[in-house]
Amino acid sequence: ALISDIIDISRIETGLINIVHSKLNIEYDLTKIVHSLQFEKTETISEIKLNFDISCNNQSTFTDKERFKQIVINLIKNAIKFTQNGEVALSARVIRKNELYNFNYNGAAITEKEKILLIAVDDQGIGIAPENQQLIFEPFRKVDNKEILYPGIGLGLSIVKNLTKLLEGEVWLKSEIGTGSTFYFYIPIKTEAENSNPEK
Repeated sequence: ALISDIIDISRIETGLINIVHSKLNIEYDLTKIVHSLQFEKTETISEIKLNFDISCNNQSTFTDKERFKQIVINLIKNAIKFTQNGEVALSARVIRKNELYNFNYNGAAITEKEKILLIAVDDQGIGIAPENQQLIFEPFRKVDNKEILYPGIGLGLSIVKNLTKLLEGEVWLKSEIGTGSTFYFYIPIKTEAENSNPEK
């Protein structure tokens, strides 16, 4: 994983990541991803929960499924790593883009109303101080505490940020020290006709 992360960040920085679109069935594909990660649970994590809002029923989009999977896996593994006791939960919903402000979004002003897929990954971990909440998306940045040295070299969230941007989305978080964190990201809901290089 370490070598592949280094390769990925190098390819991202040099613009060598190819985005290949195919159909993502939201409920089916997310369920497969989360089930594949159940073995990653530690003894202190009771469950990796998966919650679908009713808005996801029979919904699909065209995106790069492998890169989408990589984003989700990185976020869930990050949540598991920093949760010493509790659970990790992933939720999904389809909303209008201008509804992002209901989900702790603090980015640029949005007026567009197109549909997007919003993913949230919640953990009950150590939390992240406000001054570190942007730094953690930079390469080789880590958040440790005095008692525990966490594994990894700090590439996972940088990869998430860059891949989300390549999928025409955005990532952000809400976090409090000692309470846990929620990482959000979205990608657009697209039809096959809206993609320049769909894979059938």
